[in-house]
Amino acid sequence: MSIKENVSFIKQEMDTQEEFLSGFLKVEKYYKKYKNYLYIIGAVVVVAVVATVAMDYVETSNKLKANKAYNILLDNPDDKEAMATLQKSNTKLYDIVNYKDGSKRGLSDELIYLNALVDFQKIKDKESINDINTLIKDGNFLLKDYAIFKKALILTKQGKLQQAKDSLKFIPKDSAIVELTNLLNHHLSANGAK
Repeated sequence: MSIKENVSFIKQEMDTQEEFLSGFLKVEKYYKKYKNYLYIIGAVVVVAVVATVAMDYVETSNKLKANKAYNILLDNPDDKEAMATLQKSNTKLYDIVNYKDGSKRGLSDELIYLNALVDFQKIKDKESINDINTLIKDGNFLLKDYAIFKKALILTKQGKLQQAKDSLKFIPKDSAIVELTNLLNHHLSANGAK
C-alpha cells in the first residue's frame, strides 16, 4: 500500500508541475507575441516618470531662484542682476516688483491698465483741473479720453463753457466715448459756447 500511495503522490506532484509548466508556456507565448508592445509601454512609463521628475526639479529651481532674487530686491531695489534673474524665472513676480517700485519699464498691459485705473480713480471724485491736466500729459495714461471728458464736465459745472468745448476737441472721433462727447458738445453749443 505504501508504494501505491507513493506512486499516487508522485503522480499528483507531476500533474501539478505539468499544470505549472503549461501555464508558464502560455505566459511565454503571450510574452513573445506582445513583447514589443510591452517594451514600448515600459519605455513610455519610464520617459513619463523622468519627464515629470525633471519638470518638478526645474519648477522648484525657478521658484527658489525667484524667491532669492525677490529677497535681494527687497533689500536693494536697484540690483540689476537680481532683477534679470527674477525676470527670467518668474515674470509675474517681476511685474509686481516693477509695479511696486512705480517703474513702468517692462510692465505687462494688464498692470499698465490697472495703474491707469488707479490714477483715474484718484482724480475721479476730485474737481481739480490741475490733477487732470497732469494725467492727460502723461504719455502712458490709457484713459486720456475719459480724463478729458471729466475735465470738460468740471469746466461746465464752473461755467467755463468755451474752455469745456475746446477741451472736447482733443477727444478723437473713434473714441469709445464719442457719443457722450457729442451730447456734451450739443449741450455746450445750446448754452452759448461757440
